[in-house]
Amino acid sequence: MNTLTARKQLGIQLTISKQYDDLDFADDQALLLRALQQMQEQTNIVADNPARLGLIINRGKSKVFKTNSSNNTPITAQG
Repeated sequence: MNTLTARKQLGIQLTISKQYDDLDFADDQALLLRALQQMQEQTNIVADNPARLGLIINRGKSKVFKTNSSNNTPITAQG
């Protein structure tokens, strides 16, 4: 999703020249971010853009996976 990367340098640094903030799989998307605040901001963007077309995120199918984090603040999709 180009709107995510156009705004900021976020995501996971894989090599010196490659940084990823999301992965797309058919009709699924995985967000890869380092900070909880970044994850919430990007989740809001991902939820808001399809909502303009009448599409919604299926919250029952959506998952949040955190690694090396003691912060238990939930990520919510407002779209």
